[in-house]
Amino acid sequence: MPAQEMQFSEPVNKEYTRFFYDDNYYLVDKYCEFKAIERVAQFDTITQKFSGEFKDFNLKGKLILHGFYKDGLKHGNFTAYHPNGQIKWESTFVDNAEIGLWKYYYPDGKPMLIISLEDNDFKFLHFWNTLGEHKIQNGVGIYDINLPLIGFTDHGYTTYNTQGAILNGKPSGTWTTSFNLEGKKKKLLPVLTETFSQGQRTAMVLNPDLQSYYIPLEDFHIVPSDIFARAEFFIPHNCTFDQYSGFHHFITRIFNHHLRTIRFENLSKTLQYKVQYTINSKGTPLQIETLNYPDDVPNYVQENIISIFSKIQYFIPSISQGVPIDDKVTLISDFLIRDGKATLGSLKILRENGE
Repeated sequence: MPAQEMQFSEPVNKEYTRFFYDDNYYLVDKYCEFKAIERVAQFDTITQKFSGEFKDFNLKGKLILHGFYKDGLKHGNFTAYHPNGQIKWESTFVDNAEIGLWKYYYPDGKPMLIISLEDNDFKFLHFWNTLGEHKIQNGVGIYDINLPLIGFTDHGYTTYNTQGAILNGKPSGTWTTSFNLEGKKKKLLPVLTETFSQGQRTAMVLNPDLQSYYIPLEDFHIVPSDIFARAEFFIPHNCTFDQYSGFHHFITRIFNHHLRTIRFENLSKTLQYKVQYTINSKGTPLQIETLNYPDDVPNYVQENIISIFSKIQYFIPSISQGVPIDDKVTLISDFLIRDGKATLGSLKILRENGE
């Protein structure tokens, strides 16, 4: 029986189209269990771009984002909403560029943060902490905020803290970014220490352990960050927990991180490897077996690429009937080698018994 084609969108009328996204704004099938957002948008079927008004709704039919596009570019007033209907943030775009003030609010409607984006210049104006204390006033004060880590990580940290002084709307002096450690007392694990002068970073010290977490620095945002702009790129995802959770992307990061350290001289081709892991119900690999690999490349290429597979020390446990199980997980990876450098071109994660 042929596989059913996935349905990522459907027409509403001649002017509007409904798109189906997960909560990370990846396109998913209309009937996918991870569907979280339905976007009803004016969509140009010729240019394949948003053009005009759009509204995003959660699965309860609550409006969570409203805005406008012009020829595929964000253009006009944008307003996001908390699940309870309170405004989450509001901003204005002109030809994809943020202008004016960007205002953030807590779920109870009280103000959180106001930043200025005039003249392509980012400035802090006001900040209130969760207790309602006005910590930054007119561009002067102390910034201290906890933000979520987006995507899958295998170390257990889910949020991070960023704090430092603000002077004339700009970071000043020493700033720290740290993982929040769970527990009754607030504990921080330093990730990054930066020094600023007149808003310019003059020094940076990075925790060397960060590389082993495979988290790029750009994932540590200084202000709350929504990923709604990803919707414009219409990136499809299969309806699997590996893709939804970000585990697929995490594995890709591991490969590309280690591939950057290797030179592949006098080689320009695509190589496919098929490697199977036997994992226990906790997601720990117990055995690795290479099922398929190219036999027409130098030994050093084989050794370097196969060694990267051993860097994967954890898998999300396979689930069957709601229970974690022992399983076999196969990675099918295509590596693109050009000009002595390799990147991961594609990756499939196949589970033998579970999901």
